[in-house]
Amino acid sequence: MTPEGRDRESERVVLPDWRAIAEASDRQNDRDHQRMVAATRRPQATTVRSPAIAQLGPGDPLRLIPPPVAFEILFGLEVPRSGFVRCPLPGHDDRTPSCKAFADPDRGFHCWGCNRGGSLIDLGAHLWEISPRGAGYFEIRSRLAAALLGREGA
Repeated sequence: MTPEGRDRESERVVLPDWRAIAEASDRQNDRDHQRMVAATRRPQATTVRSPAIAQLGPGDPLRLIPPPVAFEILFGLEVPRSGFVRCPLPGHDDRTPSCKAFADPDRGFHCWGCNRGGSLIDLGAHLWEISPRGAGYFEIRSRLAAALLGREGA
C-alpha cells in the first residue's frame, strides 16, 4: 500500500497493444489501397470509332479507303509513313504537322492542333462545312464518292 492508502497494482493503467493496432490498421490500409487501385485501373485501350463509320456499313467502298489515300486525293498532300501532316482543314493554319491520317480506315484522322477528327464523313463535313446529319450526310457521301471513287451518287 502507498502512504495515501491506495494500492498501486489496482491503479495500474493497462495500455492497449499498439503493435496489434498498428498491424490491423496496416492491413485495412492495404485493403483500401488495393480497392482504390482496382477502381482507378484503366480499361484496356480500345479503338475509338466514329459514329459515321458505323453508318457506312461493312461492305461500303468508302469505308475501305485509308485516310492517307483520301488526304492525297482530296488535298493533294503526300502523307508520310508516320501519317502526320499539316492540318488541311479550313480555319486551321498549321505550321507543324499535327494532323494524323491513320492507316486503318476505321480509325480515320485526328488533328491535335484544332482537335477535329473522325471518319471520312467527318473529314468531308469539315472540308465542305456541311453538317454530317440528315441530308448533309448524303451530300457529303455523294461528294466523297465522286472525288475518291470517281462515281456520282454512290
